[in-house]
Amino acid sequence: DVIDVHFNDIAYAGDERFYIAAEAGHILRSDDNAESWQKLNSPYHGSFFGVLPLSYSNVIAYGLRGHLYLSHDAGNEWVKIETGTNQMLTDAIVLSDGSILVSGLTGTLLISHDNARTFSSVELNHRNALTSILENKDGSILLTSEKGIEVILKNSLTVEN
Repeated sequence: DVIDVHFNDIAYAGDERFYIAAEAGHILRSDDNAESWQKLNSPYHGSFFGVLPLSYSNVIAYGLRGHLYLSHDAGNEWVKIETGTNQMLTDAIVLSDGSILVSGLTGTLLISHDNARTFSSVELNHRNALTSILENKDGSILLTSEKGIEVILKNSLTVEN
């Protein structure tokens, strides 16, 4: 059963489990080290640009129009998480302190301190299209965008009111 869509991201959840985020609402999971794949019930029919395992069974999927979903059962059922944005979400990372950052277009940066149950917008001084996030060993955060690389300090992440 071949799925004729673009695959946008692949992520490893541990113990032979992988996830793939794809366009047209496709999310796939492998429980046998990528030998076989099963198409998961999708909560959304638009494109997913990423998937981030938070643990073996907890995972978020994110994509177009600020859509972000959380599953506690390895992608069998999904809950929509309000993001407060309609911008495309491009990347996500779990920081060393356990908080979760999600980046997006027009300077969208979201943070969760409660294991992805809620997200708040982080105040940035620009509206650059953020494309990826990385945490350095010193705790600083690298953000990439069409304007290059920006380094921000984790303790400088201010939530918008």
